[in-house]
Amino acid sequence: MRQKTINLIIIISALALICSCAIIPPSEPPTSIITSSKSTYSEESIKTTVPKNEPNNQKFDPLDSIDDFPDSIANLSESKLLELSPSSRLEYSVLDDSVTITGYIGEEINLVLPAEIEGKSVISIGNAAFLGCTNLKSIIIPGSVEYINKDAFAACVNLETVTIMDGVKGIIDDAFERCLSLTSIIIPDSIETIYPSAFSECISLMSINVSEGNLVYASQDGVLFNKDKTELIDCPYGKQGEYSIPNGVITIAYGAFSGCVYLTSLTIPDSVINIGSSIFDAVLDQKGEEVIGSSSANITVICSSGSYAQEYCEENGINYRLLVQTSPARYSPALTSPAQTSPMLSFMRMLAK
Repeated sequence: MRQKTINLIIIISALALICSCAIIPPSEPPTSIITSSKSTYSEESIKTTVPKNEPNNQKFDPLDSIDDFPDSIANLSESKLLELSPSSRLEYSVLDDSVTITGYIGEEINLVLPAEIEGKSVISIGNAAFLGCTNLKSIIIPGSVEYINKDAFAACVNLETVTIMDGVKGIIDDAFERCLSLTSIIIPDSIETIYPSAFSECISLMSINVSEGNLVYASQDGVLFNKDKTELIDCPYGKQGEYSIPNGVITIAYGAFSGCVYLTSLTIPDSVINIGSSIFDAVLDQKGEEVIGSSSANITVICSSGSYAQEYCEENGINYRLLVQTSPARYSPALTSPAQTSPMLSFMRMLAK
């Protein structure tokens, strides 16, 4: 009996030893990597809701705290996230002592961009950083930003107010393309460069207003000119009715009235001796398909006979009519004083009495 008990103890001890030596590999937790690949918008989306920027096009919970993400959150471009509020985050990249904003995740309506992140100056808004942010209605861009890059706010279809602080130097191609609700923009003193298509397809934009202290650009009646107003650079898409180019303008830039389908007449003064090609052309998308029709279909150019504008219209098949030249009225003094009265008239008056 005693021997059986000893054998049982030995067996149990052996089993315990085997169990304690068994190695069960732990299951590895899934690695979560958030990248900054941006969803692109379809060219047909001008009349539809444009998809928002979302990492990997997946649903993003805006209520998550940024602290929940590991330090290795950076993607291949070494972007980081900055929490602006519980429901919005900026994506940015650091290069030396400067920061570029590269993306945005959130549903804020009014957004104020920071001038500094990590103690470094925010000098640029990157390509397509806010592409298709349809909730955004107003944005304030700090003066630390030097350039608003290509497609930075493209297809922000509900963006109504853009405040560009003094210090910003340039607005690059298509920076505000298809901002359908934008009605006006103020260009500060510091702006040195505005690309021709910076406000492409902004069909509600009625005025581009330049601060008087700007050394490169000027504006009049909401139209963009160079500083001395010898070149008309851009007429906003939403300009309506009749418009007369100021006398003294020499050049109308390429595509200056492209997409201005609400204009009905355009008076061109004799001072204009250079008109860029395609000033009334239709607006095309990246596939070459027409997005906004040619404005020449609605506009009648008014110009003087024999003017450069008339020649341009005839060569390009543009409707025009000539200004009516009126001769000044001749001055005929009234015959009221005796010295001005002829003898015959005096004799007739005497007979009448």
